[in-house]
Amino acid sequence: MSETTAKKHPNVGRYVGMLHRCSRKHFEAAMVPIGIPARTFPFLMRLYREEDVSQDELAHFYHFDKATVARALVSLEEAGLVTRVPDAEDRRFNRVRLTPKACDIEPQLRAILDNWSRTLTDGFTREEQEAALDLLSRMAENARQAVDDSRA
Repeated sequence: MSETTAKKHPNVGRYVGMLHRCSRKHFEAAMVPIGIPARTFPFLMRLYREEDVSQDELAHFYHFDKATVARALVSLEEAGLVTRVPDAEDRRFNRVRLTPKACDIEPQLRAILDNWSRTLTDGFTREEQEAALDLLSRMAENARQAVDDSRA
């Protein structure tokens, strides 16, 4: 499809997909010096916000299947960044906790995220940045709701 045709027939999914692919490439390159796979990034960021989360909570929050979360956590365990311990109330579930090593790299990971956010919003006014974030948040919630409804 030509750029002219794309402008005549805008498709939100096209741009969301492009953002996803470019973001993935950015994080893959940025994480190489740290020595951990880019696929683990969202899980670490979630754990920095709320430590001691269950694997199921991570899967639900990001809409990943349990196997994807398990593979990412194995990578993080092997890197010495998280530990998994059985839940005290229900031993069928594992709680995920950060190690001191993970806490040490938090500033680097936050810098990677902040840099990418600045790149994405380059040339935006503060109001445009806030509007973009609001719109993306609403789209994400619509998508989450649609997926949840289709599973019901």
